[in-house]
Amino acid sequence: MAYNVYEFFVGAGGSHLGFIQQGFKTLYVNDIDKDALKTLLHNNKELKDAIIDQTSSTEIDPKKLQAQIKQEIDVIFAGIVCKSFSLAGEHSPNDKRNYFYRYYLDIIKTLKPKVSIIENVKGMLNAKILPQNSDPKILQEVDILYQELENYKGKKAELRKKNSITKEFENYGLNLRQKNKTCKRNSTIYCMVS
Repeated sequence: MAYNVYEFFVGAGGSHLGFIQQGFKTLYVNDIDKDALKTLLHNNKELKDAIIDQTSSTEIDPKKLQAQIKQEIDVIFAGIVCKSFSLAGEHSPNDKRNYFYRYYLDIIKTLKPKVSIIENVKGMLNAKILPQNSDPKILQEVDILYQELENYKGKKAELRKKNSITKEFENYGLNLRQKNKTCKRNSTIYCMVS
């Protein structure tokens, strides 16, 4: 049986292609860009049975989404918009895209997938986007997130499900950070793609 995946910020489907090539079945895709979704659907006929959602990540109600789900979720992936965390270009502490990760984390907390993957975290680790006069609650939240990410640094990641598969993603050119060598239920892998 194929592992299932829910994809957020899917765009035209670069991440989707990787999941399909590894035998995953996508049950849900989300992106606000209708042209990107149109391209994704045109190129991926296997998505005909998937839930296609053009709702902004800031407007997704995780509880309503949970009500649509008929089975346990293996993987939730988000290629969070990275412009505001890019290591090049202009940055603004007022850019609402800086906070998309918060909505994604709410989704993860509600849906409780076996594994969640956030792409484009490298820029978040290096980001200097919050001025010191920011809301203390936001500063604390970001500090906690950064500390959690830092705790993953330097550890090799392996995925195991029912002892049936082990993937060492570092062999595929990815740097993964994970607290435990074996992913447990509700674990989070922070995928940092260079």
